[in-house]
Amino acid sequence: MKLRKATEEDAHKVAHVMVKSYNMDSLEEAVEAFRREMMQEKAFVVAEEGDAIVGIASWQMHDVPKHMLAELHRIAVLPEFKGKGVAKRVFEFLLDDCDRFYRSKGHALRKMFVLTHASNKRAHAFYEKLGFKLEARLPSHYYDGEDELVFSMFLEKKKD
Repeated sequence: MKLRKATEEDAHKVAHVMVKSYNMDSLEEAVEAFRREMMQEKAFVVAEEGDAIVGIASWQMHDVPKHMLAELHRIAVLPEFKGKGVAKRVFEFLLDDCDRFYRSKGHALRKMFVLTHASNKRAHAFYEKLGFKLEARLPSHYYDGEDELVFSMFLEKKKD
């Protein structure tokens, strides 16, 4: 399995993973979401198996580098790759990418957070396994009647 940063050319393959994993109605909607998120400076990483992208993740810096804060925006793998360690490997690669970015700005990533639906118990267990801790509940944040949970991870400073 190859891990790398995503490019614009990956749009349809990334969109395929997004359609299988998120509340998206079509490949076109997912391609548009990927392109919009790339323009918003969300950094995507992908896991490839052969010619297929089987896992994705994205992160975004919040505000300015000196705040050392990033959001894990998306993480997903194709259904047939769930439970095989792909998401964990994608996350570790994303964390390294994020850390390299912050170091290039003279800082170190201090905190990463992610929002997830309160009903998504599988995601809660995954984030906790990675070291995230439940930090807050946002009532009816994206959808009326569906709370979002904020999971956060504080990172220890690495020696250069």
